[in-house]
Amino acid sequence: MNKVIFIVLGICLLGYAQGNHPDSSFVGSDSIRASYQISKEDINHLPVRDVPNYLKTLPGVQLEQGDLFIRGGSEYENQTMINGAYLVTPNKYSNSLPDMYTNGLHIIPSALESVTLKPGNYDAAYGWGNSALIDNRLRTGRPDFHTSLEFQTDKVVKQGENFLGTTSFGDHFLTLTLEGSLFKDNNRFFIAYENEDIGDSQKMFNDGFNLENRVDMNPSNPNVGQDTVDVVFPAGYTPKNRLNRHSVNARLDFNYEPVSFSLTGLYSHVEDYQLLTTAQDVFNDREQPHIGDVFYGSGEITWKINDKSRLKLQGGYLYEKHERQDDYFGNNWRLWSDSAAVARHTDNEVIYRNAYCSQYNYQLNGFYFIRNGTLNYDYSLLKNQAFTGRVEFQTHFRKYHNFTIGIEANQTIMRYYSVDPCNYLYYLDEYGSGNEQDIPIMMRYSFVRPTIGYDYFGNESNELHEPIKDLTGAFYLSDNFRWRRFQFDLGLRMDFHKRLNKDLYLKNPFDPIVDPETGMVIMDVKEYKAQIKLNPRIGIVYNLSDILSFNASYNQHVQQNMYFGPSNYDFHYSNQFEISTHAYIPGIGCGTISLFKRKSEFEVSSIQKEEKNIKGVVLRFNSLRFSRFIISFNYTYLSKDAPPETKYISAIYRGIWINFPEKILRNHLGNIILDYRFLENDGGKIFSNSGVSLLLNFSSGDDYTIYSQIGGQLKPSGYDYVNLYPFEFVGNDMSWLKTTPWIYTIDLKIDKSFKISSKLSTTLYLRVTNLLNTQNELNVYPYSGRADDDGYFDDPLSEVNIQMYGGQDYIEMYRAVNLQGGRSYWSQTGTHLYGNPRQIMFGVKISY
Repeated sequence: MNKVIFIVLGICLLGYAQGNHPDSSFVGSDSIRASYQISKEDINHLPVRDVPNYLKTLPGVQLEQGDLFIRGGSEYENQTMINGAYLVTPNKYSNSLPDMYTNGLHIIPSALESVTLKPGNYDAAYGWGNSALIDNRLRTGRPDFHTSLEFQTDKVVKQGENFLGTTSFGDHFLTLTLEGSLFKDNNRFFIAYENEDIGDSQKMFNDGFNLENRVDMNPSNPNVGQDTVDVVFPAGYTPKNRLNRHSVNARLDFNYEPVSFSLTGLYSHVEDYQLLTTAQDVFNDREQPHIGDVFYGSGEITWKINDKSRLKLQGGYLYEKHERQDDYFGNNWRLWSDSAAVARHTDNEVIYRNAYCSQYNYQLNGFYFIRNGTLNYDYSLLKNQAFTGRVEFQTHFRKYHNFTIGIEANQTIMRYYSVDPCNYLYYLDEYGSGNEQDIPIMMRYSFVRPTIGYDYFGNESNELHEPIKDLTGAFYLSDNFRWRRFQFDLGLRMDFHKRLNKDLYLKNPFDPIVDPETGMVIMDVKEYKAQIKLNPRIGIVYNLSDILSFNASYNQHVQQNMYFGPSNYDFHYSNQFEISTHAYIPGIGCGTISLFKRKSEFEVSSIQKEEKNIKGVVLRFNSLRFSRFIISFNYTYLSKDAPPETKYISAIYRGIWINFPEKILRNHLGNIILDYRFLENDGGKIFSNSGVSLLLNFSSGDDYTIYSQIGGQLKPSGYDYVNLYPFEFVGNDMSWLKTTPWIYTIDLKIDKSFKISSKLSTTLYLRVTNLLNTQNELNVYPYSGRADDDGYFDDPLSEVNIQMYGGQDYIEMYRAVNLQGGRSYWSQTGTHLYGNPRQIMFGVKISY
């Protein structure tokens, strides 16, 4: 580490020693380091929408059911930015919390000027993203007033019905944009509004089922054997999994030389309905949506001191609130399980079996189906705040040096609360005599889930656990200059992290002190240690000619560990070395060949560290447009090295310590984009201003492990379905490691624009995802190695359940509920066995 820092300083001194240079113009770091960009034109033409899908078309990006893995890194190793400012949120460090691209802040596609991906080799000014920086730039308003209205939908027929051999999922997108000058030409505004109505957020291959005359045999039900019902699940779409979101993105720019400043604001309100056990909820009309409100605002002031120097001030604020609500009583969770309140709300249609418990579930051929009015979720509330700030000074001196020095600081505050409404009412009745404050403290833990920054009853407080507060910051400097045919970008960054809470621990864990009033162990407290790390950033380019250059870069990165609990964990470290060559072929296009190696080290517990070594090759070619035709191609090969002692990750599964292989990345990733387009006054009246865009995305299969123990039903419930990580492998060699098939998806967009007048135009388009309706296998059951069969009926023990729960009726129920469309796998893992089926969207856009 010290040697690397001295090398950086030595090269800087070499640059200062040079007296003259033929070209002293500014050299941006993006011209030295690899970065990939999606432009506004790409966004208009690509047959996909939203930032994650745009990123998927870039080299080394793997999009797995909403999760972004860039060059083999984890999703939380990506740092998102908006207009050059961090979008800091604690959610990125936890897979169990709301994700930005799913039900958090939404960046409207029509509001984007560009999306730039910087994969692990960016300059010293930024950090906290070991895999990549994702910089989303919003559009700047044009001087003249412009507006557009766009609508696209697949609601040609009713949800679940087919047209052109394709299911209607019930989706639509409505987008409005406004832009222009604000009082003066040097003041610009841009604002966009969008409503997303996603009728099916899962989009699974689903044939539905209709199982008639099934008798309730739940032994807990006093009226067992008296109810006969039909179990009907609709075909084509996934009920009780939908999303409705309203978003606003805005940008204001003011230019009063020598001072300019800009304001950015984004807001999203989302209602997200998601239920993984939807097949066993067909009798229940009650729903509990996730309600999210997220606001992000940032501002930037730039003072041009003179022709060579400038000072930039930047600040940002994020507020997000995510709450589990109920369509009976909203967020008044004290009434959720109140039988009297439920009866009044439903006009006695739903009657509980006692004061706070719903009716016993149906048990139909060994499977439990919950009755109407039953809760599926506990109440939960998450609140986050984040503050960011930056001061940066840049100057150009000695003709060819561009020097930058800056400091940044970021703070996050997280609060979380969760409670079981049914247990709350039980303890209120049993111990509180109707007054919740009278419930003994040691009893309150029976209904309160892990809580941060709230008291036992959902009021903001530090009583149980103060809110988690993290402070991160950095001091950085860099010099960007040229020397002969070389270009250098040399930087040094000092990263800082400190948890501002007190660390809870036991001085004597073998003889802890217990509070006689609460029965709780009294914890000792201490300060968390601050973490500081120096990280060099080196980028070098050798320009062999105007059309050929060679690049090399070495970068060290850190980010805070994803751990939220006690104990002082270290940074998550990463370093990456990359060499590449860039060539421009006159009249044809440009290409890039890159080779990189990345090493990561992170703590998975207070006593255990893991390493991840990834090597990769990237090939990329973008042609110029000729004969109306343009082609873009990229291919990435990734290889992960894992030392034998870290091949397995330890975890507790149903109270037992086991080891299972870490999920391995897809080794081959690639895209081919073909665009054929008639420009204005080309192709005659029929084809003028029209085009076809085709996207082929492909990747190799995912590794999985064959186990000797058959999975399937652990108990006849349909819940707690499958033992995904059993204890024994098939063999002791690599023969137990298999790979799923390759994945291929083709997306298509056809568009045609018409000029109605000199200022008014309209565009009609057709957008098709998964054009060939390919049923790609993303995962398989780890016992059978198949996606359509979990291997359960190959186990002789399954015969016991078959005989006990109805013979052929049990087999039909098992296949319908568990195997069809991979619903059992989804209910236990939150991921799908298959990719999404085909979807056809029709769109129209009117522009003024």
